[in-house]
Amino acid sequence: MKRLNPRNILYGMAALSLVSCAVPKVADLKKAQTLPESPIKMASSEEFQQLNLKAYFTDTHLLELFDKVVQANPDFQIAQQRVEIANSFLQRSKMDLLPSLEVGAEVSGNRYGKYTMEGVGNYDTNLSPNITEEQKINRDFTPNYWLGARSSWEIDAWGKLKNKRIAAQKKFLASTEGLRLLQVELFTDIANLYYQLVALDNRLAIYQKNYKLQQRAFEIVLAQREVGKATELAVQQFKAQNNNWLAEIEHIKVEIVTVEQAITTLTGLWRRCEAGNNPDAYQYGCIE
Repeated sequence: MKRLNPRNILYGMAALSLVSCAVPKVADLKKAQTLPESPIKMASSEEFQQLNLKAYFTDTHLLELFDKVVQANPDFQIAQQRVEIANSFLQRSKMDLLPSLEVGAEVSGNRYGKYTMEGVGNYDTNLSPNITEEQKINRDFTPNYWLGARSSWEIDAWGKLKNKRIAAQKKFLASTEGLRLLQVELFTDIANLYYQLVALDNRLAIYQKNYKLQQRAFEIVLAQREVGKATELAVQQFKAQNNNWLAEIEHIKVEIVTVEQAITTLTGLWRRCEAGNNPDAYQYGCIE
């Protein structure tokens, strides 16, 4: 039997101990991207309003609706005013870091009562033999004039003005992004409603055309019944079909009115009316 070498056993035990004591490798953690110290310069609301919608939409009536939404939608007008207010606060916070200069004039006057401390003191002073006529105090009215300038400069020792400017800047950016989001949502809703209205108009035209054809067929069957070539059952079937077509037409008209009311709510206008003699062209905001 072959003996094991004690030296090999020691080498094996040392290798196992080194493997067991090895520190496991820690996976590298993904570091988050560092945020910029200064906020990214964004385009103003006026630049965003100059978005070329003609590159996405070619329908002139839809583009007119977009313009009316910007001009007359109450929510959009409120958002625009909020952006203007935030911009004013931002400009004011920037001016706080600079010295202020006030130039003005002031005119005032004092009239002391007869039985007051000042009035009695002035009366006794005028009776003193130690003053001249020019030194006497006017007891009726003492004018006071001031013309000059005042200057002040607040040192931002504790960072109050800086924090105020940063807060105003973030508020302005938030209001601007809110205006962008509102404008996109309004344009999306208007586009969806407009194309839904166009689809309903086309559907109504098809149903009305089919109803006329069905009405013509009903008149033919009615004439055939008079000469004995058709039964009463056929006449009643065509009449029922005509009634179904009429019901569908009225249902489509109700849907059209509902969509029109939604559009007028977003645009802040009134009802739809036909433009000129072209039945395919429509204007929104007509009042009759």
